[in-house]
This record gives sequence, structure tokens and C-alpha cells, in this order.
Amino acid sequence: MKPTILIADDDAQLVDLLQRALVRAGYAVVAAANGTEAYQRLQETPCGCMLLDITMPGINGPALLLLMQADGIRTPVIILTGSADFSLQEMKQFTNVVDLLRKPFHISDLLAALQRHIPQATASDPSAPG
Repeated sequence: MKPTILIADDDAQLVDLLQRALVRAGYAVVAAANGTEAYQRLQETPCGCMLLDITMPGINGPALLLLMQADGIRTPVIILTGSADFSLQEMKQFTNVVDLLRKPFHISDLLAALQRHIPQATASDPSAPG
């Protein structure tokens, strides 16, 4: 079984689409509609990667990344954003950020990003099964 992916996005339609595509690709999926829920899910469920929207109500993407850093949560993060205001270079100031995809994106690009980044994370993660 492939690792669990956490989707943190307030766009319910996008979450549903991503969830269906990721389950078809063999991933387990948990979802959160905002940063507060995502933070709780990260504490409850070991995740191989988080797909994180930048702009969400409550705790937004950058604030969640800061919380993760402060708590030592090392889950790799792929940023999902529709905004041109953020670049991968800027987001890499957060240690967990491994990639950035601009909305709209192709599912094949997301699956490729997961394949690139999850093996590195699980291989170096002492809590990963294996």
C-alpha cells in the first residue's frame, strides 16, 4: 500500500477530484478543509505527503507550515496554489516544502510529483514502516 496523502484545501470539488484520483492510484487519503483540520490530521495520522493550499480560512498554508516546523513535523508538502504571488523558491523557506503546482494542474503532474518526493521522505523517515 502506498502512503497516506493529506489534502488540505477549502475547495470541496477539488478535494473530491484529487481524492478519487489518488485512491485510484493506490494511495490512502485524508482530507482537511482548512489549516486547523490539517494540523489535527497531521498529529493523528502518519502521512507520506501533504497537498497544501496556500489560501484557506483560519490557519492558512504558510501559518500551518510554521506550526509544522515548530513542532518538528517533517511531512513533505506539495503546495497547490492558483496564485502567481508564490514561487517554489519562496516557499522553500519552509523546510517541508518539496514542490509547488499551480492550479489548474494535470493529475499526471501531481502523481509524478508524489513519486519524486515520497520515496525520499519515507526512506529517511524513521517512523515509516518498512
